Amino acid sequence: FVFEFRNSVEHWYPQHPSEGTFETWDRVDTFGNLCIISRSVNSKFSNLSPASKMNSFEKMVKKGSLKLRIMGNIIKEGCSSQYWTEQACREHEEEMLELLKKRTKELLGSQVALLSQLPGNPDMENIVRGYTECTKERVAISYGEY
Repeated sequence: FVFEFRNSVEHWYPQHPSEGTFETWDRVDTFGNLCIISRSVNSKFSNLSPASKMNSFEKMVKKGSLKLRIMGNIIKEGCSSQYWTEQACREHEEEMLELLKKRTKELLGSQVALLSQLPGNPDMENIVRGYTECTKERVAISYGEY
């Protein structure tokens, strides 16, 4: 296991594809398309398609964050850029958010009972939804959207 400093947000499907290579996509800033990586790896990935990133930098992907590895595996299993934008990215986002909700419930555990005593008596689903939205917002802030 190696500790790495990851302070750059990677757009798996690039924000600005190299001219004439493949289509731009208006949903590149969705949670499913983003992951945290090091700046040096981000600059190497440049404006390549997801498949090109896997073909050229598979070793870097395999050493990356768990989310990057999952996205890499999706592409490695034969997912095209078109399928990524039409379906796979959305499915990946839903899976990651469900995992985040599940893990949040596990981590909050007994704190949920205390939180449910707050005015308005928030239920577990609202507590987890709030935490999830906060986490998604942190990714957006890291990217500089706010």
